[in-house]
Amino acid sequence: MWIQFERIITLKDEPQKLERFLSELRFVHYVKGPNKELWSYAPHFVKEHYEGYFYLVDFEGESFLIASTVPLKLPVIPSKITKFEGKREWVVFRVRLHFLDPTMRTISPHRVMNISLGSILVLLIGTGLLMWLRDFVTLIFVLAFWAAHILPGSSQEPIRIGQRIVVKKRGKATKVVDTVFALWMYWNISGQMLYQSFLKAYNQDPSGALGALAFIVLLFSPLVSLFLWIKRQGE
Repeated sequence: MWIQFERIITLKDEPQKLERFLSELRFVHYVKGPNKELWSYAPHFVKEHYEGYFYLVDFEGESFLIASTVPLKLPVIPSKITKFEGKREWVVFRVRLHFLDPTMRTISPHRVMNISLGSILVLLIGTGLLMWLRDFVTLIFVLAFWAAHILPGSSQEPIRIGQRIVVKKRGKATKVVDTVFALWMYWNISGQMLYQSFLKAYNQDPSGALGALAFIVLLFSPLVSLFLWIKRQGE
């Protein structure tokens, strides 16, 4: 049987409003309780009920598990929605796997950012690759920068030179290339200095070098996030 499961992390804590709404419906079953208890119970809840639509609504400190025969429009303001669809056994497996991620067993961070164990690993691996391939990536950016400015594009941009207005043709990707190149050069120079500081700190005190390493990751993370954003724009 095909079913649907949605986890909704709310932007505001209004559990009383949701409970009043659910109490007026006869075709739903729901339970409420502390967050951690319902997160552990969620796979069993989906497996035990015959309904086709399931909702886990998370407030700070309290959660609701809801089973319905029809899709619901819940009176909550979502901050993040995670949805699983498919056969019941598959959804139960995905829900159980979802809560194995320790970052998913929280509420507050998801109200301000999209965080997961996968995104953290991407940032760490991406940071390592950027530092390892720093010289090669810099060469690619330099070539892309000059190509974007030398090759004519389809968009026209008026530029004032003294009292004259000159229309310059530029590619649509020129501004993106300029932004990425400027950010890369900043992080490249800063990262080189931080990397040397990290090696010096590690040689003096290996345990005390963790702070320097964390700062390097923090410095490079916006650049990795920018790469991921550009990649999503092209999909």
